[in-house]
Amino acid sequence: MVKPRLNVQMKGLDKTIERFEILAKKKKKETAELVNQKAIDIQRGAKKRAPVDDGALRASIVIEKFQNGMAARVGSRLPYAAYQEWGTGIYAQHPDIPGRKTPWSFKHPKTGEWWINFRGAKPQPFLFPAFEAEREDFLKRIEELYKTL
Repeated sequence: MVKPRLNVQMKGLDKTIERFEILAKKKKKETAELVNQKAIDIQRGAKKRAPVDDGALRASIVIEKFQNGMAARVGSRLPYAAYQEWGTGIYAQHPDIPGRKTPWSFKHPKTGEWWINFRGAKPQPFLFPAFEAEREDFLKRIEELYKTL
């Protein structure tokens, strides 16, 4: 038995592929620009919300871009930034880290004063509220950007 053959000839395939490549590059650039703008907005919001003693925490909030600009990380590398965001001791609110329930003593690094029977510090969230303030707008804009595909 002879199998039937089907010959398909496509005209303009090269142009179609070229148009898709141009569109993909354009969307990639627009996506990277949107990610960058939202990272800047989150950084600005976090700096506004950050508790201020000497300004070190606020000044330490930076943007780190990766994945060819398609992703960004906003945050601080200061060791105490997480304590400010999530609290410590009996006030700790991080979902994975239970706070210490017993009091402790320590010497304040700036004043040299001893804090006796310290039970913890209340959280002063600054980074996650800044992120949440931008989330909905980012999702809406990224959806609009890719609707045209």
